[in-house]
Amino acid sequence: PLIVNFTATNQFASVTAWNYGNGESDTGVDNTQMTFDCGDFDNGDCLYQVSYTAISPSNPNCTASEFIPITVLPIPVSEFTLEETVVCFDENNDTVIEVNNTSSELLGQTCADVNTPYNWTLFPVGSGDCTETVDEQPTLTAAGTGTFTVGLEVTDAFGCSSQSFQDFLVAEAPTPEIGFFSTSVCLPTQVEILNTTTGAATFELEVPGFVIPQNFNSPFYLDIEYPGVYEAEFTVTSIEGCSVTLEIDEAFEACSISQLHSKEHTANNKGCTTKPEKGRSAPQSSPNEWS
Repeated sequence: PLIVNFTATNQFASVTAWNYGNGESDTGVDNTQMTFDCGDFDNGDCLYQVSYTAISPSNPNCTASEFIPITVLPIPVSEFTLEETVVCFDENNDTVIEVNNTSSELLGQTCADVNTPYNWTLFPVGSGDCTETVDEQPTLTAAGTGTFTVGLEVTDAFGCSSQSFQDFLVAEAPTPEIGFFSTSVCLPTQVEILNTTTGAATFELEVPGFVIPQNFNSPFYLDIEYPGVYEAEFTVTSIEGCSVTLEIDEAFEACSISQLHSKEHTANNKGCTTKPEKGRSAPQSSPNEWS
């Protein structure tokens, strides 16, 4: 908005009146102040015709008026959205921040001008970029994890400007940690599962042949009835939605009596003599069928 102070002088006037051309008026004052707005940048400059009128005390039809034009330049709108507000951290690559610039469209300006059209800044690192059109994508990259703030300052050719800001989170992925423990490889046996994961909101464990509830309580126990080398897939997810999957080819092993007493079984063989395929599930008749 533009604030203007007005001062008028007159001789022999009994009544004075101001008309500011914006729907506002004043009477009986010579010194006054008015605020003029220009909210729509796309419609261009806002023009106001301000008038001051003095009326004679002896003849009300005897008046004198003076007109002053007021031009108010509109402020360009700074506005943008983020393609994603939360991204999971990738230790091998910096995070690329993509934006959708919905600001006022500035024409004929370049980043080499004194008043750069679209100036982007990434806080707290302070890096940034300049773009010349609303369709141009700025180069904004964030290293590490944490909350970053993207700032956009839009400045027109006359130096009128506005700013806007959006927060962006690079979330740290949880660390999956799980252990499988048994006192014996001989069937039947029981396997104890300990989940020591940190930074996870939810977790899910899949072992072929068993139904394990999501977010199971630790320790969790599996009763093993069939021989085999069992694989597992453990997925943990943070509250921000970042997931990490740990694939374990040999989570635990169970042996039948015949395998343990096979002639091929030697003292140097620490596992079962005859190993079925990895990930072998229980027979279809098993009540713990995996799906």
